[in-house]
Amino acid sequence: MSSVGPFIAPWERREKTYERLLSTPVTLWHIVLGDVWAGFLYGLIISLVPLLLGVLVFGAQLVHPLLFITTMLLSVYCFAALGSLLSALPTDQPSNVMMLSNLVRVPLLFISGVFMPLSQTPSWRLFASLLSPLSYTIELLRYSFGEEPLLGTAVSYLVLVFYMLLFLYLSRIAHQQSVRRLF
Repeated sequence: MSSVGPFIAPWERREKTYERLLSTPVTLWHIVLGDVWAGFLYGLIISLVPLLLGVLVFGAQLVHPLLFITTMLLSVYCFAALGSLLSALPTDQPSNVMMLSNLVRVPLLFISGVFMPLSQTPSWRLFASLLSPLSYTIELLRYSFGEEPLLGTAVSYLVLVFYMLLFLYLSRIAHQQSVRRLF
């Protein structure tokens, strides 16, 4: 998950450039989408590091490269939208937003199947795992490297698209309310 998305808006507020952005002939929605794209590009570049290490150093074999690429693009955009949602906190201190961001990201990491496949997850924890968008990303990535997924690929893609749209919608609303509170 990208770390730059939640950092952008509070940093802009702290540096007093957020007001300048709001006075330009673009809508707040365009500013939010710009933040999402910045988080997307940053997340995509950062995601290439473990991929290259896995393939070049450890010899990992991509069984479904097209599935891998579409999963990466969709999930990085989804989590960039989540980062934009978290950045809507009406503060000019990036540390406040990063604390909230870590409060969300760390539990998602531990329940998502990163460390233990969902097929081996105890049933009492599986429900929480299925609420995490990262679980669907991990399932698709495991499948792209040849492991059998617990969930179907179509279901995982649909859930990721749902979360992406939900995070974008909530981000738009949260940023609008944040601007009203700040100004």
